[in-house]
Amino acid sequence: MLAGPGSGKTTVLVGRIAYLVDQRGVPPAAVLAITFTTAAAATLRQRLSSILGTTAQALTVTTFHALGLRLIKQWSGELGFGDYLPAVYGRDDARAVLREAATSLGLQLAPDVRQRDADPWALSLPKLDLAVERFRLGRTRAGTTLNWQDEFDEDLLRPLAETYEALLKERCAIDYPAMLSLPLRLFADEPGALHVVQNAYRFVMADEAAGEAGHGEDEERRLAYVAFSRTQVLLYLTYCQTRRHTVDGEPGRIETDRPSRFLRRLPAGLIEHVESARVA
Repeated sequence: MLAGPGSGKTTVLVGRIAYLVDQRGVPPAAVLAITFTTAAAATLRQRLSSILGTTAQALTVTTFHALGLRLIKQWSGELGFGDYLPAVYGRDDARAVLREAATSLGLQLAPDVRQRDADPWALSLPKLDLAVERFRLGRTRAGTTLNWQDEFDEDLLRPLAETYEALLKERCAIDYPAMLSLPLRLFADEPGALHVVQNAYRFVMADEAAGEAGHGEDEERRLAYVAFSRTQVLLYLTYCQTRRHTVDGEPGRIETDRPSRFLRRLPAGLIEHVESARVA
């Protein structure tokens, strides 16, 4: 489900899951609900438990990264880790491996602490880390990449990402982006694994936005990017004229809504405006 913060995504997910289990007789073990944050997953579990009681314990409510890690551990052998379960590297350990990969390719990295006599052409490790992460997550099955408009060229990022991933595998380790990319690689290379997961979960619902305020226009850009990348013919962009906020599941104040700055900045020639419609 694709929607901005405060628009009622959790309420819709809870209602949909409760309806499937309580009214349609769907086994709770066949339902998978995925969120971005652990806080959102905890909220979803709590609200489902208040409706379904102990039945909610059989539901799988998790985050994208937690689900990915579970799949990696379950099929670690097929992913090249042998009989060992991979360790999860945090940011500092992962950047140390990335620095090693960059050095092995002859790349000059800037020191962690800025120095007066530092090479002005040296690469920033945090920026390089972000670019490599986006490159890895943007790769498609055809081997191309999504256009993230990074300042680093793909000819640099591709060998760096491959070297970095090879070093992680040597250490029997994964990082957080790998929790998302490796399951996709597993499903592409091992159709049997994909079929097992598909047969296990007959109903899958995903909350595709971090349900917290404060993300602003960057969050709107991310949401729009997801929509643009999946559109085949025509994309409808809408906004609510009024919004009712909820507090602990109870209806709260009503506020007048306005189109976001991001929508107003879209090129006029690409948009066909439609008059507003009031939905009861």
